[in-house]
Amino acid sequence: VSNAQGQNSPQQKREELYRLNNLGVALMEQYKHEDAVKQFKLALERDANFAIARVNLAMADYFLNDAKAAVTEAQAALKIAPTSLHAQYVLGAAYKKDRLYDEAIAAFSKVLAVDAKDPYTNIQIGQIYSSKQQYAQAAEVFRRAMDAEPYNATAVYSLAQAMIRAGNQAEGQKLLAQFQKLKAS
Repeated sequence: VSNAQGQNSPQQKREELYRLNNLGVALMEQYKHEDAVKQFKLALERDANFAIARVNLAMADYFLNDAKAAVTEAQAALKIAPTSLHAQYVLGAAYKKDRLYDEAIAAFSKVLAVDAKDPYTNIQIGQIYSSKQQYAQAAEVFRRAMDAEPYNATAVYSLAQAMIRAGNQAEGQKLLAQFQKLKAS
């Protein structure tokens, strides 16, 4: 038996928040990022402190190439959920997109403080070092990514390029051959 009061129970409100969030995630998976933003915002209208929707809104903004909005939402998510590695990662990626490299490295470093071997975070940092033409530092973090995930073609290729640009042609060429094998398989 349900009544009007029961229909708005805290559990039902929570379920509605997750329904809106999950719909937004499904839309992001279909590359419908503008529609996803609408769903996340609907959830946040109902509960501004619903951290998962805030993080997902930051991601959707990032995918829409709105780095400033992504930074704002990721920072808001971190106020609600200061230990969210997803929010830190999105914050770093958004800073990187805006070429705010020092801020990006600072955000990504917080992810690495929890998981130093995370290949995707190490790749992001390596790409920043490569952009800054700091190839020795880039090679170090690309190698960490490759060691964590030996079949990650991006890590192998990026390490090869960094080694070549740092002047280590021989190792760079070996890594390019390894990349070609990965690509072929």
